[in-house]
Amino acid sequence: MDYYVVLGVDREASFQEIATAFRKLALTFHPQKNMKTKADTNFRFCQICEAFEVLSTEELRSVYDRYGEHILKNGSPGNPNDLSHPCSIDQKHKGYSFNGDPMEIFESFFGTVNPFHIALDDNGQQIPMIQKIESDLHKNFVTDKSVKEADLVLNVQCTLKEFFYGATKRIKYTR
Repeated sequence: MDYYVVLGVDREASFQEIATAFRKLALTFHPQKNMKTKADTNFRFCQICEAFEVLSTEELRSVYDRYGEHILKNGSPGNPNDLSHPCSIDQKHKGYSFNGDPMEIFESFFGTVNPFHIALDDNGQQIPMIQKIESDLHKNFVTDKSVKEADLVLNVQCTLKEFFYGATKRIKYTR
């Protein structure tokens, strides 16, 4: 398995890029969001969590980048005291296996196991956590905070009857 392909990032990706990819994929393939295809979703979710664990841990990522998945999972072959062997450089590495709970990785990253957990938006209002995360991801691309126009305030005369029952009035204004 190529962990970079699983997360859809380049080999030179920064931690921020890896975390962003993990955030999107973990929410998309979370087992609680995909109850109809639970077996496939669980498998994919585990792959995503394993890829994030390896690529976000500096030592594991270094071994994976230098020697590949086989050495990462099986450890360094040969005599670790033989300095002529290329894998003897990393004598501490005995082999990696993903024994962790993917929900634990999700919880450590998001602060909750439930992807539908309540979060607070910018105004302090309660919203679903997924909505908050999606809002944060797309906020910078959708809106430009530097170009915010002032609210338009107009005083319009109306009678009590028009106010109570409603009325349509045409007005002209210039900005």
